[in-house]
Amino acid sequence: MESHDLDRHGLWARFLGLDERHADELSELEARTLMSVAPEIVDDPIAAPLGLAAVATGPTTVELRWPAAVSSATGYKVMRADASGGLTHVGTVSCDSSLAFTDTSAPSNTEISYQIIAFNDDTQSAASSAALATTPLDVPVDVRATILSDDAIQLRWQGTDATATGYLISRSLEGGAWANVVRIDGVEESAFVDTTVSSSKVYSYRVQAVTSTSASAASEPVTPQEPEPASATGTIEVSTRFANESVVTLSGGESSISVAAAGATLRIMSGGNVVSEIAMPSALFIYDRGGNNAIAIDASVSIRTTIASVGGGATSISSSASDVSVWIDTTDSFSGIGSVHSIGSLAGGVSMDAGDALPNPADAGATRDANASLWGTGPTIEDVNQGAVGDCYFLATLGAFAASSRRFIADRAVDLGDGTYIVQFNEGVDPVYVRVSDDLSTTNGTRYRFARPGESGNVWVPIMEKAFAYFRTGANTYSSISGGWMGEVFAAFGVASSSIGASSASETALFSFVSAALASGKGVTFGTTVSSPTLVGGHAYTVTAIRRDANGQAIYTVRNPWGVSGTSAEDSSGYAELSYAQMRSNFTAGVRAA
Repeated sequence: MESHDLDRHGLWARFLGLDERHADELSELEARTLMSVAPEIVDDPIAAPLGLAAVATGPTTVELRWPAAVSSATGYKVMRADASGGLTHVGTVSCDSSLAFTDTSAPSNTEISYQIIAFNDDTQSAASSAALATTPLDVPVDVRATILSDDAIQLRWQGTDATATGYLISRSLEGGAWANVVRIDGVEESAFVDTTVSSSKVYSYRVQAVTSTSASAASEPVTPQEPEPASATGTIEVSTRFANESVVTLSGGESSISVAAAGATLRIMSGGNVVSEIAMPSALFIYDRGGNNAIAIDASVSIRTTIASVGGGATSISSSASDVSVWIDTTDSFSGIGSVHSIGSLAGGVSMDAGDALPNPADAGATRDANASLWGTGPTIEDVNQGAVGDCYFLATLGAFAASSRRFIADRAVDLGDGTYIVQFNEGVDPVYVRVSDDLSTTNGTRYRFARPGESGNVWVPIMEKAFAYFRTGANTYSSISGGWMGEVFAAFGVASSSIGASSASETALFSFVSAALASGKGVTFGTTVSSPTLVGGHAYTVTAIRRDANGQAIYTVRNPWGVSGTSAEDSSGYAELSYAQMRSNFTAGVRAA
């Protein structure tokens, strides 16, 4: 049998002076001879480096060292494990250098695996054993402490670690031991107001980035400083509107203000100076019209306080008060207590610019400026008065919120102070912000055509109705909101609901359905049958109360969203009291907040 191997064996046999018949015995000898005579055919082996050690020296820095050089190596490749488990080449060390390498691009807050590979011009070694190092969180930077008032110090900082989940603020009193002041969950906030201070004490502060299991090193300590007078960089105006609402407007440059109450007086401070002291108003509105401002609300402020910084600068807001509603865009930050609406965009492509809003609904007809308080002394159920569109299901649900959970509905709309309002609806869990103007439809230029202002002249109901005319289908017409069911409205405000069949419910079940909801501050609505014997047929009502009479029978109080009598069973304000039997005969079903 002929083969290349046999021919080659024969050649090697003759070269070595051996008989060809011994060629088959040369396999092993050939291999040894080729290794000695022709070394270029097989590379010299090179040993893997030993003793690699890794130490994290900072959030993005890891130092690597190995104790001994590899014989015949001319250099070393440094490899770092990536997120997928593969190796990424992060650097090369020549043998002329020390046996060390510093990785300055390491990810923070991560356990990292390194290996090194020795190489020369002809080959490279296997990878060394892995060395592990865990990098810490990155330290917050640009930490500043500003004295807002005798009992308030504001901290601001910049977070630099994307893996952080919050911040820890610590404080030293008079150079003593450090004590934790607050842990802030979430990295959206980069400001905090410490209201547990005294003007006679000296404090220092530090900030750390944290996760649930780790913390960064502390920032360099900072001592609170007096701010520059606000008049040097910005303008602060204090005014009154709608009889007893106080308005603070910040415009231009940078301003820092703090608001605190002292008895029946509201004090507005800036730069250690009193900007204004006013008799306690019914409500406070603070508008940021531009600039990078700082706003702090002290715990002593109990009145409803609304802060709007939509389209302004990068404003930092903090609150220790119990009734604060904040409306900001994504350039702003908030910390403390309050309800926060962070607006990324407005429905219909409306801009954040002052005065911009959706066009009036196409069937709005003649309009006039409302020029009235959004909330007045409300919201109350008496503010709900239906007009010339069949949206009783919408208004009865607004009435249910106003009757049972006033703060909830009051936190779903804001007066921006520029002739526009924003109303928050929900699509599932996602908020939708609808911005409308204060133009309301009229009949003969005087009477309101659709939902009318409330008993204190407030306009929250017609404003929400106008916004719903866009939100419901995008049609932006009043006719598009005619006809519907109350469960849709609960969902539009992000509230789950449950239902009960009124005509088939037992007395116990119906009583429990209504009483449990009202006792826990949840709105209740019912819809009548088309041929309702006592009430308006095919109509929605709000249940406002339930009680038992002297005979132990349940009595249900319902209100017609017309706000006036619809049948002889209703009083002049649209209220009626119904027994269990009347509830069954008049209503088809009820809907309550779940």
